[in-house]
Amino acid sequence: MQNVINFKNHQFKDKMISAKDIRALFNNGVSQATLANWVKKGFINRYKIGGLVFYKESEIKSLIERAKE
Repeated sequence: MQNVINFKNHQFKDKMISAKDIRALFNNGVSQATLANWVKKGFINRYKIGGLVFYKESEIKSLIERAKE
């Protein structure tokens, strides 16, 4: 049982967002294939939680900032 994490009083530093939320950020200009490509290239990471896929909002914002440069 040592791998069990107690989330009861844990405050997450990063908001997790879904692919749907990311597409909304980009006005539906980002496809699921694009997200998969970004993960494959190491631009962002994906996280599976309860069988669902999420992304860190900070990683998406960082990707946007790097693209602006």
